[in-house]
Amino acid sequence: MALGEPAGLDDELPLVTQRDFSLDELVALAECFDLETFPGVDASPLEAAREAALETARRDLVARGTLTYDDDGELSLRSSETVMLTLALAPALVVEVTHAFDGEVRQTRFAVRPELALEQRRREDANAIWTLELFPAEDLFERLVEFTGLYDRPLSRGAAFRTSPETFDEDLQRVVGEVVSSSRVVAVWREGESEDEVRSCQVAWVDGGDDGLWQVTDDREAFPVTGRKLLDDLLEQLPGD
Repeated sequence: MALGEPAGLDDELPLVTQRDFSLDELVALAECFDLETFPGVDASPLEAAREAALETARRDLVARGTLTYDDDGELSLRSSETVMLTLALAPALVVEVTHAFDGEVRQTRFAVRPELALEQRRREDANAIWTLELFPAEDLFERLVEFTGLYDRPLSRGAAFRTSPETFDEDLQRVVGEVVSSSRVVAVWREGESEDEVRSCQVAWVDGGDDGLWQVTDDREAFPVTGRKLLDDLLEQLPGD
């Protein structure tokens, strides 16, 4: 996760709200900010032919205007995509969401500043293509609910229980029954001026369908919970600014 401060959010430029980028394009853009890879992106598939792939990506990005050459002949970022890329590379808050449903695990990443937020997700029909989409920061929880399918279930009457990593699935099946889905939200942000002062929080739950929602703590305690309580728990842990 990059938490630097490249310029961009205050530039007077046309605003692109959604754009697709290939894996090599994102890594090439990250290198413009002296980063090894783009936040939230696994660059390992490029290792076999990294330089050739990135050189091609840089030419493509210049051709479509995402990157330009400055007066010194160096690549720079100044385009209608500057805001979304700056936000992805220098967020105040990062929220990563994992959702497992019907044998499939999906992930999305939100980069947030008070004035604006960005969702970064891999396209389901093309694993090497990522979509970056800007949206109002106040819509973050609405998108989180939509992505995880956090439906308003009736509160389960079951009793809280503690389990272990080894017996978690078995105990969950015994107490909750058939699990519809499971979700985890992890938030990370920098606190103070030091680059090393990074804090995080997380909220995880399983959806038991008719048996309601169950929150799962780090030490494998599970207890009935409402969707509203899950969101309130996450909100209470996030920075207030």
